[in-house]
Amino acid sequence: MLLQRLYRVTNYRILQRILYKNIYSAYKKESGMQAVRKLWVTSPFITMGMWGFIKSKDEAETPITTKEVLLAKVDALFDQGDYKSIYNLLSNYKDSKDVDILWRLCRAIYKMSEMASDVEAPKLIYEGYDLICIALDIQEDHYAVHKWMSIFLNSKGTLEGTKAHIKELYNIKKHLLV
Repeated sequence: MLLQRLYRVTNYRILQRILYKNIYSAYKKESGMQAVRKLWVTSPFITMGMWGFIKSKDEAETPITTKEVLLAKVDALFDQGDYKSIYNLLSNYKDSKDVDILWRLCRAIYKMSEMASDVEAPKLIYEGYDLICIALDIQEDHYAVHKWMSIFLNSKGTLEGTKAHIKELYNIKKHLLV
């Protein structure tokens, strides 16, 4: 690493000398054709001098994976309020055992259940609850999984009645405090 930096600094100073001697003096003393000829001769040195400053692919940022692109697209769709598209997009990946995909899918299912009819909403709540349970089994320390688990426990308790809701309140609190 030190040698690379030393090479870059040395290469940069050589580049400055070449440019100063050839180009500046060419514009000062000589005709236009000679300046073009000297510029043409020094252009490989300019390229070599810049070669040390350009980052290689290893030093560049890590490439964006398809998962990151998918999650960014899903988050953008969520901000737009297009929950059905999120559901259609992520339902293909629900068997992938990826926690980030599962909790985002559950989030979309919950938002869809808020706008669904009285017949469709319980089906969506139970589907989301099953998926968030799978996500919790995969990774127990993910904050979003616990958040959405508490939300689904609350919704499920509301559907099942007051007695079931009271029984689940301790679990809801436990997931919110994790």
